[in-house]
Amino acid sequence: MTGVVSFLENNIWVPIVGGLLVVIIIIVVVILICRCRRRARYDYSALEEEMSLAHKMEVERQVERSTVRDGVFLNCSFYLRSSGNYTLVSQLGDIGSRTNKHWFIVKESRGKMERLMTLTPRSQSMLLSLDSTTRKTLKELFSVLKHPYIDPIYDVDIIKAQDLIVTVHSFCGKGSLKDLIYQTQCTDDWHQKYSHKNRGLLLLQVQTFGRQILEALFFLEDKGLPLHGHIHSGNVMVQNFVCRLTGYENAFLGRSSKLQPLIRKKLRDNKEAIDSISFGHLLFEMSAGYELDEPHPEPRHLLTLDQLTVEVLNFIFERENQSYPCLREIAAHSFFKTIHLRELDSHNPAPIHLTADMKNLLKAIRKGKRVPHGNIKRRKQSVDEISVSNTQKTRKPSLRQTSKLSSNTPRSTPPPTGRVPHIPPPPPPPGGIPPPPPVQAVRPAASGRGALLGDIQRGAKLKKTVTNDKSTPRV
Repeated sequence: MTGVVSFLENNIWVPIVGGLLVVIIIIVVVILICRCRRRARYDYSALEEEMSLAHKMEVERQVERSTVRDGVFLNCSFYLRSSGNYTLVSQLGDIGSRTNKHWFIVKESRGKMERLMTLTPRSQSMLLSLDSTTRKTLKELFSVLKHPYIDPIYDVDIIKAQDLIVTVHSFCGKGSLKDLIYQTQCTDDWHQKYSHKNRGLLLLQVQTFGRQILEALFFLEDKGLPLHGHIHSGNVMVQNFVCRLTGYENAFLGRSSKLQPLIRKKLRDNKEAIDSISFGHLLFEMSAGYELDEPHPEPRHLLTLDQLTVEVLNFIFERENQSYPCLREIAAHSFFKTIHLRELDSHNPAPIHLTADMKNLLKAIRKGKRVPHGNIKRRKQSVDEISVSNTQKTRKPSLRQTSKLSSNTPRSTPPPTGRVPHIPPPPPPPGGIPPPPPVQAVRPAASGRGALLGDIQRGAKLKKTVTNDKSTPRV
């Protein structure tokens, strides 16, 4: 030990070099550790930033959707307070496929029955103006559509300030046919409850529900309504295993079909076939348990279906002449031959009387014409008839009638005078242009301002005058 100490005292540079080496080693180790940590933090930060961006976009979408929902909720509350017909129970979530549609459960002020109210922005392709006359006609039309397989529409209105269409339907707690197919709750979010595939319905249920929907479509067709155009499982309410069709108001409100982007090419040459194609898609969804993602079913779609279902689908989609059968031809298929509808046995339909306004409205919608106001032509005609009758009553007698009356009426002989009596001019004929007023002669003024005005009125040439401008400042 003494030798080591003496060696270090004699060679002082040895501990100094050793200390420097230790310090260098420590610095190198620290640098390597920092680099490793920096790389790991950089990789983790990039992943964290990517995840936060997606999360941030989702949060922004939810905030935006919540803001829109809050605004519509305020509009709905204000509308309910101003109308006084309903009271708000609750606001539902996004239970349907339309992102701009909002659902509310309301209660009638008198009947205390719960209804389903929807608020939707007005479509640009809407043909109705929805003024007071048109709304009254539309509500009267919907009120007479009573059938066991038709879901009633109780009210149609518009919030003019926000341009929102209000419709009131019956509220079905069991939900729609789509909820029955997927075994979900009607109040759940649409994007979550229909994202999976299910087994589908039994063959007897498919046949019965399909026949009920066809009967509802026949009823609407017989009453002169336009094509439904919105046949899908979400527009079919089910209660006690009885289907009730809704969505027929969309033809009046100018809304596009949910299947329109999928079957647009098939409707290019035959727009009347939209109900037949939509009904075929509905039959497939009831049988397969999921929506058809092609305009026509392919062989891979038909592998798990019943043979009778395959036959009726081939009858609808696989025609030799590249055309589609009408709804009545589909109803006559052997697939629905054995189905008996008990609801129609007890249904005693009352005769429906459509007023002239209803007929004019249906005629305009079927032809695709805009209806700016209720029945303007009939109104204008009645006003014109009233004005013509009033004109005939207050019309003055003609010159011939006046002379005839004067000849028949005894007159006293006027005393002879030297002046010729002044005969007034005859009255103008009815409907003619009144004669211009007589031009009064301008009396010439004596002098001064009156003489100047008289010269101007006679068109005399005025003398040129020189103006002495004294407005400049004096120096």
